[in-house]
Amino acid sequence: MVQWKQKVGDLDINLEQVGAGPHVILCLPGGLGFIEKDFGPILEHFDLTKFTVVVWDPPGYGKSRPPNRDFSGGAQMYTRDALCASHLMRSLGHRRYSLLGWDGGANTACIMASNHPDHVIKVVIWGGHSIFDQVDLRQYQTMDDLDNLSEEAKQPLVAAYGDEYLQEIWAGLNQSYRDISAAGGHICRNEAEQITCPTLILHGADDKTMPRAHAMWFKNHIANAE
Repeated sequence: MVQWKQKVGDLDINLEQVGAGPHVILCLPGGLGFIEKDFGPILEHFDLTKFTVVVWDPPGYGKSRPPNRDFSGGAQMYTRDALCASHLMRSLGHRRYSLLGWDGGANTACIMASNHPDHVIKVVIWGGHSIFDQVDLRQYQTMDDLDNLSEEAKQPLVAAYGDEYLQEIWAGLNQSYRDISAAGGHICRNEAEQITCPTLILHGADDKTMPRAHAMWFKNHIANAE
């Protein structure tokens, strides 16, 4: 499997594309996520005669650098990612595609599906935040110190980013959560309510980080969701 960089505006976006099937899928990693970490174990399970699968490193994550990640504007970073991802798919010649969004990628997927209904066929999301309330904020405040991460979670991030940049983007991500909370907590409420394509919401029953309430929020705000 070969990765390469595609020019999208002023950005060099790192991506991988596998398969040659008629149904195109874009996989969207989460916060601090990148191809190998968030979707590497999944790619081998696709039927590549049925699917063409594109996975990207979002701007400022993985190998989609420089520039460094822009965390300004709180939830606006997901809007920027959605716009960049839609331009990326157009540059690759993919007009119709489905979305798989994990964690922050779930929010990006919702924004893309809302803003580009003619392009997005179906959406699958899991691990996404619906809203940042005080409970979520307190939880992430306890994680401000990277040393509170398990070694299993921290090791691939250190390997990908190095200690200095990891500290920078970890602090930036947590600050963006505080900014979102201060602005009312909503990330993609308006966009979720405008999604018209079939949407599947997954939730891990043993998920210790993301309460089930977030999955139910998406279920209640997306019209064609299961």
